[in-house]
Amino acid sequence: MAGFHEISTYNFRYRSSKVTTNWGGFIFKNHGMLICDGDSTKDRLIITIAPDDEPLHAGETVTMGTGSDAQDVGFIAIRRADIGIFIDLLRNEKPVYMQIHEGTHGVFNRILTGAEPVGEGEEEIL
Repeated sequence: MAGFHEISTYNFRYRSSKVTTNWGGFIFKNHGMLICDGDSTKDRLIITIAPDDEPLHAGETVTMGTGSDAQDVGFIAIRRADIGIFIDLLRNEKPVYMQIHEGTHGVFNRILTGAEPVGEGEEEIL
């Protein structure tokens, strides 16, 4: 999956204990994850919450399913202290995009916003 896809829904899963997850052969330790989906069932980015005592895994892309049911899932690893930044972004910004890309220079997964005018500030609610 190359290109940008708008994130339409997300869900947050957090555990107090560290678990090992196997997602399509990609195995990683985590406390939870923030799962971001696009309008298509083929658009998914998972932000994993790495334990403080584990190294952050490199970006990874895993293909789930086969044929017309195949879905590319991109992964980004962050620390527990950083999850609030991503939840705030998803709650308060629109549009928010995901990019999942695997090319000659390696895996490049990211989450980003659309362009906003400088100095826009927060909208005042009367």
